[in-house]
Amino acid sequence: MQNLIAEFLNYISLERGLSQNTFLAYKRDLERYSSFLKKKGKTFSDVQPDDITAFLWEEKEKKKATASLARNLAAIKSLHRFLVSYGFLKEDITNLISSPKLGRKLPQVLDIGEVDALLEEPTKEKNWQGRRDKAILELLYATGMRVSELSDLTSARIDLKEKVIRCTGKGSKERIVPFGQKAAEAIRKYLKTVRPKLDRKNSDYLFLTVHGNRMSRQRIWQMLKRYIRAAGIKKEVSPHTLRHSFATHLLQRHVSLRVVQDMLGHSNLALLVEKFQAPSTK
Repeated sequence: MQNLIAEFLNYISLERGLSQNTFLAYKRDLERYSSFLKKKGKTFSDVQPDDITAFLWEEKEKKKATASLARNLAAIKSLHRFLVSYGFLKEDITNLISSPKLGRKLPQVLDIGEVDALLEEPTKEKNWQGRRDKAILELLYATGMRVSELSDLTSARIDLKEKVIRCTGKGSKERIVPFGQKAAEAIRKYLKTVRPKLDRKNSDYLFLTVHGNRMSRQRIWQMLKRYIRAAGIKKEVSPHTLRHSFATHLLQRHVSLRVVQDMLGHSNLALLVEKFQAPSTK
């Protein structure tokens, strides 16, 4: 692989007229890329888009800026195009990877302690609303669902025995997402003690308001903000805060990017790397 990188660097030095700084940055980027592939037992001929995405994620965990990640990918794409053009490779698999968009603000995520504090807040209310809200927050964090997906969730699409939901995301794409025991217990309690009293209209929706209507995305967002404040969390949050936290905590535990992508219903792996942070475990 080093010989091919040397060929490429010689090409860009002579043909593309890159500045010395850019040339050296490409050289460092590609040396790290080839070292990463060697550790995985891969060569340029059998590398897959997931390998490149995993490399970018590893770079991101080293606190590399978005601009650096964009340059990393630009160097890799240029290398692969060169290798295809000169017959060293048959196809350019980097065409399947989108470049990170510069200037995109990373979403705020909660650490484990903050999530625990948030999930505990509804239990302090000791009423029907607290039991409903506890089930909502537990399910949001346990599955990484979008708030809009949870708002549209019907009772028929949740299986408490198997602990899975059938979630309909963007583009009407359906995915199966598992959840844990804590979320299951909170939902069972809500279904047994709260929902029958709220269901005045024989609704199909799982989460209902006091008037028996579907919990709208806006109402869930207002509820989330209220519990964030009550838990003493000072971070800037969004309707997707628990979704982002869910994804980040899974990646921090070394769950594969592909698994996280499938659970989130996220279409672009490179964007996933750009979007979600991996906070320190210290």
